[in-house]
Amino acid sequence: MIRFGVEHQDKKKVLTINGSLTIEHVEELKNILLEIKENADHIIVNLANVESVDASCLQLLCSAHKTYLNENKSLEISTQCSEVLKRTVGNSGYAQHKGCRQDNNQSCLWLRWSDR
Repeated sequence: MIRFGVEHQDKKKVLTINGSLTIEHVEELKNILLEIKENADHIIVNLANVESVDASCLQLLCSAHKTYLNENKSLEISTQCSEVLKRTVGNSGYAQHKGCRQDNNQSCLWLRWSDR
C-alpha cells in the first residue's frame, strides 16, 4: 500500500510518500509530480517512511528532476530518508559524486548518498 500527501510550506510544496514505492505506483507518482510542478517552483520529496523502493521509482525521480531543471524549478529529496531507500540507492548504482550534464547547479538527487 502507498499513500501520497502534499502540503504547502512557505514557498514550496512537500510531497510525502509512505509505504511501498515500487513499479506498481510509477504512473501515480508521475502524475502527482507533474501536477505539483504546475503549482510550485520548489518541491521537496519526503521519503522518510518508504518501506520498499525499486529502481523504476528512482529512475522516475531522476527524470522528474531533469524536467524540473529544464523549467527552472527545483526538486529535491529531504535529508531524512528510510534505510531501505538508502540501501536501494546504493545497491542500484544511483549514488553519485557528480551529477549528470544537465545538473549545472549541483542539485542531483543522488549526490553524496554514500554520506547519508
